[in-house]
Order: sequence, then C-alpha cells, then structure tokens
Amino acid sequence: YLVLRLGGSVDGLLWMQALVSLASAAAFLIWQAPLLLQRGASYHQPLQPVIRLGLSAWLTNLVSGALLKQTVIIMLGSFAVPLAEIGYFNLSYQLGHTASLLMVTGFGGVAGSALAAAFVGQNYSRLARSWQALIKIETLLAAPVLVFSFFNAALIAHLLYQGYEPVGPLLALFLIFQILIRTLGTSVHQSTLYVVGRAWQVVLGQWVSLLSLIILGIILIPRWGPAGALIADGLAQVIGGALLLSFLRRLLPERYPLGYTLRLLLGLALAATPSLLLRPHNFPTLILTGLVYLAAAALLLAMIRPLSQEDLAMLHTLHPRLADYLRPFARGQQATNDNGS
Repeated sequence: YLVLRLGGSVDGLLWMQALVSLASAAAFLIWQAPLLLQRGASYHQPLQPVIRLGLSAWLTNLVSGALLKQTVIIMLGSFAVPLAEIGYFNLSYQLGHTASLLMVTGFGGVAGSALAAAFVGQNYSRLARSWQALIKIETLLAAPVLVFSFFNAALIAHLLYQGYEPVGPLLALFLIFQILIRTLGTSVHQSTLYVVGRAWQVVLGQWVSLLSLIILGIILIPRWGPAGALIADGLAQVIGGALLLSFLRRLLPERYPLGYTLRLLLGLALAATPSLLLRPHNFPTLILTGLVYLAAAALLLAMIRPLSQEDLAMLHTLHPRLADYLRPFARGQQATNDNGS
C-alpha cells in the first residue's frame, strides 16, 4: 500500500516482493545458523541422494509452479483468444488456487515430516495409516472454504474484481476441479512417494499431467476459450493425482478414504444451501452467509463425525491445539480400527 501511494507502481511492488523474499531467507539462515555451524557431528549426509532428490523436486516444481499455467496462456494466445478473456482465465485460476491453499498453506511440510517419522524402519503399515489420516485432515481443512467459494463464486469475483463479472462462472467451474484435487489428496500422495524413495514417480505424474493439459487444451480451448482452458488444467491435475494414487495403491496396505470424502462433501454441500436462500449481494451479507455456513457445517460435521480417534491421535502429535479444535468431529474409541472406507 505504501509503495503504491508513493508512486512505486508495478516495479515498486516487484522490488518489495524481492526484498521480502531476501529478508525471509536471511531470517531462516540466522535461525538455523547454530545447527549449520555446530561442530563435532558424527553423521555426514551423502551428497548424491540429496542431489538426486533435488533434481526430482526441481522437475516436479517446474511443471506445477510454472509450466502448467504458462502452457495454458501460450495456447490461449495461439488460438487467438481475446486478451480480456485471457485475463478472465488468469483471475479465475489465481482465485481458485488461493481458495484451495488458504487453510492448508504450510501443511505439506508438516505432512512430509509426519510421513517420514511414520516410515522409520520401513513400516509401511504405519505409513499407510498416517497417509490416510493426513488426507482426511487436509480435506477437512480445505474443503469448507472451497465449497463455500463455489456456492458464492459470482459475488466473490464481483467484490474483488468489479467490472470483471465473467470471472464468477469461470471461478465456479475451476473450483469444482480444485475440490476434486484437494479431496483426492494429491499433495499428500506426492510427499508419501518422496518418503518411500519413489520421487521419479512424482516426476512422471507431473509430466503426464502436463502432456494431458496440452492434449486437452488443443481440444477444448478452440471450442470454449477460457472455460476450456480451466477444464483442461483441472482435468490434467486430476489425472496426475489419480496416477500418483495408483502408484501408492500397490505400496500401501490401506485404502483411499472414499467414504470419508463423500460424507464430508455431503455435509458441506448441505451446510452451503442456506446461501442459496439468503442470496448475499454485498460484503456484509457475504460475511453473514459465511457465519451461517460455518455454524451449519460445524453442526453437520459434529453429527457425521468424519474423523476417527486414530486420526486425532496422529494430528495431536503434529499440532495439539488443532487436534483439540477438531475433537468434536471425531468418532469414539470403537472407530480406531476403521480404515476410513
């Protein structure tokens, strides 16, 4: 805000982002300096596995962080889609990902640590239970925001980007795929495959996703423009996540918690129906509708109780306070043997 008020424009914002990134890197370096400079350590990490894993992570992030979106924009330009419609795609894409990451940002690092701890001694059974519990927890954190945003996509787009009303339907369309991607547990699959030493399968899944995006984009973009681009991107990510899940099905003795996912989404969809009756039209009514939605969702989830005591125990080791908040949504002790199916 200050940079813009002082006339910094877009260049000023880019400089501010760069300076904040450097400050964050410096802070992490200072906090970790005692560990990095500690002498007398008896363990030395072999460099080759680190380089191999880093290369796999780079190839993965290259697709998910840059090539997926940039490939779509290039194809939109190649098919002579008007610049305004490319802007609609961009805003819908950004808003959809923001809603998907709002409540789970940083969860991936915690999940990776929990999975690594569970796999000590190559215990696949313990790893599978942690994998299943993390999918449930991530879905429980992310799905409420995604479902509410889907039911109110038009108003959210109008409030954030006045004059860009076509973004609303596009955002609702893209949120459908974000709900599928998040409930599928794609990010948890990726961390799990890293832990068991199958990083190459993560790379394969991402590049298959990119190839699917190109094929689907060639088919759909000429017909439906930005809507076709969002469908192509969403389907490509779902295909990639499903491929990672298929890799894990051959490794882990537990199943994907499909029953849990269906119960959770049903409860959240029912909780969101009052917004269709209230019809929010401005920011205060949107907040009111959101509060009603949260209350209804909490009541329904307390009745459904989608978590088990085993899930809650694992979450308690990661985040005790969050486990206390989610305790009303967990079933009794008899559910500890439930596999979530």
